[in-house]
Amino acid sequence: MTDSIEMRSWIEQELIFDEVLAVGGGSADSSAFGKFVAPLFGRGCNEEIWQCIADAILHLRTEGVPVDELVWTFEDAKLWCVGRDDGAWLGVFTSTALPKDSAEILARRFAEFREAAGVSLGLSPVLAN
Repeated sequence: MTDSIEMRSWIEQELIFDEVLAVGGGSADSSAFGKFVAPLFGRGCNEEIWQCIADAILHLRTEGVPVDELVWTFEDAKLWCVGRDDGAWLGVFTSTALPKDSAEILARRFAEFREAAGVSLGLSPVLAN
């Protein structure tokens, strides 16, 4: 899963379930895209939002902040982001109350995303709890 077309296809197949509000991602060059958005979460598909997230991740990485796993909590949603060593990252907006079974699915998908670049860091402790 090295290019955005392949990544978008994988997202369509693996990351669409009830609590997912929006999905996007990007690459090391700070390019970003939004792929899926739930009908009630229209703002999550805005390309400017995903570009802002990409810029923030790039800035954090440049400043030496670990960006392997990030969680941003908003009033009505959470944004889960995982990064890979090749600079690619994946972001998933979910409802704030993520049921355990959905959290486990999301953790597995994040692990698959990492493994696609030869990086396996296991399940996120935040999602696993």
